[in-house]
This record gives sequence, structure tokens and C-alpha cells, in this order.
Amino acid sequence: MKKLILILLLISPFFTVGQDILLDHSYTDAADFQVGQQITIKFNMLYQSDTLNPSYVFIDFQYNNKLLEFNSATFTDAADQGSNYQYPGYYFVPKENVENTDLSGQRQEGIYYEFDGGDWTIARAILQSGTMLPDAETLVEYKFTIKDKANTAYSNYEDVTRLNWAQIRNNLTYRDYSVAAMQYQISLDSVTGGDAGLVTINLNTPSLDPTHFTYRVNDTGTQSQVAEGNFDENYQANVSGLDNDKKYHVYIEIDNELANEWLDEVVTVSDAFINFQQAISNTGTPGNSEQYFDYSLQYLLGEVNNSGNVTEDDSYIMLNHIMGNNVSEWFTSSVNGSKVYSGRVENYGVATNEYYFGMNPYIEPTDNSKIFNFNAGLVGDVDFSHSAIPTAGQEGSTGTASRSMAKTAENAEEYNLDITTELVDGKVIMETLLTKAELAGIQFIIEYDDNILQFDSVEFDTGSEMLNFATPKGNKVYFGSLDSAGAQEVKIGVPYKLIFTPLQSITNTAGLIYFNVADAIKKDGTKIILKIQ
Repeated sequence: MKKLILILLLISPFFTVGQDILLDHSYTDAADFQVGQQITIKFNMLYQSDTLNPSYVFIDFQYNNKLLEFNSATFTDAADQGSNYQYPGYYFVPKENVENTDLSGQRQEGIYYEFDGGDWTIARAILQSGTMLPDAETLVEYKFTIKDKANTAYSNYEDVTRLNWAQIRNNLTYRDYSVAAMQYQISLDSVTGGDAGLVTINLNTPSLDPTHFTYRVNDTGTQSQVAEGNFDENYQANVSGLDNDKKYHVYIEIDNELANEWLDEVVTVSDAFINFQQAISNTGTPGNSEQYFDYSLQYLLGEVNNSGNVTEDDSYIMLNHIMGNNVSEWFTSSVNGSKVYSGRVENYGVATNEYYFGMNPYIEPTDNSKIFNFNAGLVGDVDFSHSAIPTAGQEGSTGTASRSMAKTAENAEEYNLDITTELVDGKVIMETLLTKAELAGIQFIIEYDDNILQFDSVEFDTGSEMLNFATPKGNKVYFGSLDSAGAQEVKIGVPYKLIFTPLQSITNTAGLIYFNVADAIKKDGTKIILKIQ
């Protein structure tokens, strides 16, 4: 570190003790500053006696060059001469036995500066006049631009300028006046804007792979996109390029090219059954006396055809999806992609006048707020198997969550389902062995090696009142049963027998058929997770 010692020896035979002049050091702008804003810092004298006649002013101050960028210095017309000098990297070392506000005292008996090439710049304003310089009028204005504190060592805008010392005198009589600072240093409160740094968006979803979710961040003012990407395996998106104190809209969606292997698992027979029951129980709108749903958010997830109500039409669309048929563009499927409802965790699922079903999509980073938590739900997923259950307000559509009904995936039961495959008379036969009673619906999606097998048919033995379906699609077969009214149940035994013809000679069936989806639901609305044995 290099030390600069500047010693001023001035003959001042008429130096007077006491405060002759107060030096005003202040900004002229209204508070609530923004990064990038230009501010004006002014200096003026306040005479404490009518006998004063100053014609020479020397003001030495320093500013933080990491937080302020110098633009210009403008001197009063009353001065015959005005000069500005700057020394970057230097800072003033005040006398410890002298008050900082005693600007004359800080000047006496030597002036010390340190140089470190760092955050401070010494600035000097010198004014001279053949007549008296004005009282209570601005002598000089310094204009600065507020710089972004990001990537600096500073967390705020405190102490951005400091008065070091001053000399004010009458040049004709060589009388020095004693000078005191009205304000030794200036701090800027409530500076907004600037680079927000790293902003984290956390995604809460039970979906199979969070990296298949994408985010887009738009500036709500300009509507322009400022960031996009995929969530990582930790359910996080670390976003840069945002500004503090600015409002952004966060869109969360599915990358369908990545997720098409599991989107068919989102809406299953349990979702369709629950939706049918709600449609049957009432008009399908929130607030009625009899509801099947546990959460008001289920109305949003179950309303798949944009009619405004949850009806049997929505439920039949779900059923068509389960059957392997193409459905509405608004619906979650591997064919048509996914529609995602997302919002801040603290609002999610609670309908307000401001946020439809609590879908608050906005973030506003600040110095103290850089982490935002979002829930996500997929259209059609009324059992929340791949969607976040509301955490804000657990009230259902009737005002009380009917937790005993267990109509969500969080209360699902597991059941081991035995599957056998064997060669019989030149055919590959796959059978499901069902011992679980009270199933109102069951669904499977299987995949088979179509280089070795050709799908022939499904034989059903589920009961005379059940709706059965089987849809071959490529090397997949969608099959199952459903009683949408919940009055009948799938017959115990062997409800499904799938028949395949080998395309080449085989000696066993191992590895030829495997399950993508297996789901069921009881008549009371309890979801059953099938474990294939």
C-alpha cells in the first residue's frame, strides 16, 4: 500500500475560532432511488454572521466509485473560476482527535490520504470570485449515476459520499473562516433495481422426472421473455439476468418430447372414476352442498374441455384417453402434451379474486428475497398422482376436506397383482390373476416386442355390467374396465386374457411383455397402486 501525505501550510493570521460557515452537503432528488438513475449532490454555504465575505472555497470530498459513477460538475455563475479535480483509488484518513464534521479542524496540521486503487475517489471543487460568493445558494452540483451493487462487496448504498475537509476564506484579507459540515456523509435509502443475481425457483411436484418440466420467465412490463430452461434433478431452476424489484411472470410447462414416456401415467382410471363421481354427485361447480372432490383445485384439474364445469363430458374425455384414443388438445397425454397449472406454493389451490384457484405466477426478486417455491398440477390429474396437493388452505369445495374419503394418491393402497405368461398351443397367453374385491375400475398399458409377437385379442371375464376396453396402438395395448357409477366391481379371478401369435419360434415368454401403466380404484374412491408380480 502506497501512502500519500499531503501537508498544507497556510498562513492564516486572522483564523477565527467557532463556526463561521456551515457547509451543506446533500442530494436534491426525492428518495426511492433506482439503479441507473442520475442523482445530484450539491454544496452550498450557510453564513452564521453578516460580517462574512468569502471569495474562495476549497471542498475536498470522496465518493464510492463502485456505487456511483461520476457524470459532471457544474459551478455557480457567481464564481469567476470553478475547477474539479479527481483522484481515483485514494481515500482520506481523518484525524482521530477531530470530529468528522469539523472540516477546518480536519484540514489543520497536515492532511493524509491512502492509495489502494480501490473503491474510493477523492474529488475537489475549487471556486474563486472577485466578490463575495453567495450565501444559501448552490455553489456546485455533482451529478452521479447510481451503479448496480451486484458483484461488489456492498449490500446497500450507505455512506456513498463523505466530506473530508474544507477551506473557505476571504482572498483579499486572507481570513480563513471556520467550517463545519451540516452532513458529513450521504447514504441512499431504498435503492431498487439492479441485477438480482441468482434467483432460485423450486418446483414441488411428484411427477416422475422434474427435468422434464420447463420454465419461462417474462418481464410483466414489456412482456418480453428474459429466461428459459429446464428444472434440474433437484427440482430447481437457478435463473440469472433478472433485476431486483421488478415483477416477472413465471410459466411452468412440460417438455413433451422428454416426458412422453410417462405422461400416459398421469391420467388413469382412478382419475376418470373420481371425475365421474363428481359429475354424478352434483352440477360440477364449487360451492354446492354435495361434492365428491376433496379440494376445490380438483375442479380446475378435472375440467378438461373448457366448459366451465366438471361434467360427464370431461370424464368421457378422460376415459377415451385411458382407452388409448386421441383426446382434446387441452388434455394431458403423450400424444397431445400437457397443460400445466402452476403457482406460488403459498397461494396454490386457494381461489381468490386475484388469483384463479390460487395460481399466482408472479415473482419479484429483492435483496432479501431470492427463492420462490411453486406447485404444479397437470390437467386431468384429479387424484394428484403427478400433481402437487394444495398446501395453502386445505379446505375442500364444501369448506371441509373430506380426508376419510381418501380420494387422492396420497392415501392410495398397494396391491400385488399376479401376472402369468405361457406358451399354449402355439400362442402366447398372458393372464391377470385378481383376488382384490371392490374394484370399480382397473387399467393397464402393456408394451410387447412386435418383432417377435403379434397381438391378437383380449378376452374379458370382468362381470356382465362392466365397461371393458382394449385398444392396440403400435406395440402397445391399452385395456381395462370401468363402472363409472361405482355400483359394479371387477370380477375376481382372471378378468383379462391377452393372446399373441409368435412371429418366430420361441421357447419361453420371458422379456416379451412388460407393463407401462397399472392402476385401479375401489368403489369408495380409494386409489389402488398395482404392483405387478
